[in-house]
Amino acid sequence: EAERKRSIASMMSLIWLVQGKYDFFTGLQVHSRNKLTREMWEDMQRLVRWADVTKSLLRAMLVFLCIRGIGKAAPFLQAMGRDNKTPEDVVLTLMNQLPRKVP
Repeated sequence: EAERKRSIASMMSLIWLVQGKYDFFTGLQVHSRNKLTREMWEDMQRLVRWADVTKSLLRAMLVFLCIRGIGKAAPFLQAMGRDNKTPEDVVLTLMNQLPRKVP
């Protein structure tokens, strides 16, 4: 459950970053000393403009975050054993072992 929420939060954060929605992006950063500054936000926005994020690229990034989230799911991590140290390793192992289920 916690990993699912983190995966959704990362996808929402990406959308808010690309859309320039600072207030949404920082909405849960209630402690002002830890809140992302406007200056840092503007740096991030310059990076987004430089990257020229298209709808197609945004979709690809969202799919990546979703798939990476699968690799962090506790049941998969437990089933895959210690050889898989990263979420990417877990997803690659799943793809190799279950090609019809995880294309």
